[in-house]
Amino acid sequence: MHLDFYGCSSLEDMPVGVGQLTSLRTLPSLVDLRNSLSIKFLGRVRAIGERTPTNVVKRMKHLRQLSVEFGYGNHGDDDTGADLMTLETLDPHQNIERLRIKNYSGSRFPSWLVVENLDLLLPKLVDLHIEDCHKCQKLPPLWKLSSLQSLELRNLGGLEGYDVKFMQPSKTPTDERYYFSSLKQLELKGISEKILKQIFCPPPHHPSPLCNLKELTVDSVEGLATMYVFKNLMSLQSLSIKICRNLVSLSTCLTHLTSLETLTIAYCPKLDLSNEEEMQFQVPGTYQLSIFGSLKS
Repeated sequence: MHLDFYGCSSLEDMPVGVGQLTSLRTLPSLVDLRNSLSIKFLGRVRAIGERTPTNVVKRMKHLRQLSVEFGYGNHGDDDTGADLMTLETLDPHQNIERLRIKNYSGSRFPSWLVVENLDLLLPKLVDLHIEDCHKCQKLPPLWKLSSLQSLELRNLGGLEGYDVKFMQPSKTPTDERYYFSSLKQLELKGISEKILKQIFCPPPHHPSPLCNLKELTVDSVEGLATMYVFKNLMSLQSLSIKICRNLVSLSTCLTHLTSLETLTIAYCPKLDLSNEEEMQFQVPGTYQLSIFGSLKS
């Protein structure tokens, strides 16, 4: 029971009545679609908000994975708002578990990601991947997603930080402990040092940020000179630092990593480990050290 439109790159509208074919299970237009939906827009996107039924994806209560990718032709100098209008119509159901957004050219994320009660809207989301969204300026309050276990933020060079209104103390005290409380895997690539600091150094009303994190990758953070002290990452088992070309010191960032098993350093040409002989004593346990590419000698 499948209907395949593969290769129909010029297709703009579905046949009349196709929405009544409720036995189909792999056609994105159907409410009863199950498991996974992948949408890729080719070339420059025209706004589809006015032509798309309201909450068309939100009605897909059996959908578990949603991937939205925009074509490379969308990244012109002008932000027409077409990408934003498109994402606004793709608000997923509460049962969604995995979400991927790539090549989005809007300057802000859709409203369904930028809300105070984000955890109520996406309570089951365990995996979030946001990549090549170069123009986005404000990071959504992703730390509120209490079920989130894996987060990948790649090539978001335009980010300026969190929206200030989300950084204020919560009116509900129990909300304060939900700062990435379930997160186990985190990859940060191609972001600014400012964003990196905001993620690892939240306001003091978040007492134990990232306390369950096990795997951390920091990649291509150009302005990073000294790694932060990870005071709360006592569950961290794997740390990978890659292509941080201005990194000169690990300082005492390893001191509190009592569970660390693997440390990987790759292509950090200014990092001088010869001046950090104490590094081997900073981690109470035993860990494996791997070094790739050039280091300062």
